Amino acid sequence: MIGTVDNPGKEAITMDQTQMVTRIIETEHQAQSMTAQARDQKLRLRDELRVQAEERRTELLEQAERRISRVRECENSAADQAVEEINRRHRAEMDAMENLFSQNRENWIDTLYHMVIERTGPS
Repeated sequence: MIGTVDNPGKEAITMDQTQMVTRIIETEHQAQSMTAQARDQKLRLRDELRVQAEERRTELLEQAERRISRVRECENSAADQAVEEINRRHRAEMDAMENLFSQNRENWIDTLYHMVIERTGPS
């Protein structure tokens, strides 16, 4: 059939062709919709990954801070113990020197007195 009222001078479009064009258009719309959905999903996933990465980073920083705190506590405890040991030894040495001085005080005073007198004795 050549020419129609709706399409003068042109070949008539059959129902099959109209359905095929309609189907092509529908398929294109579906493809565009799927592409948009995929793009949206990609953006959502990217955002989710960004959030998860930030959460993981925060978690790792908190773990590191807890470890640092534990190490610091251990080091402070060890340093306190070392200071206590030094102070204990210092007190023990001071006590020993005071005891030695108490035991020898009179003897040392006499010895020093005689050494000074003998040096500065009659000229």
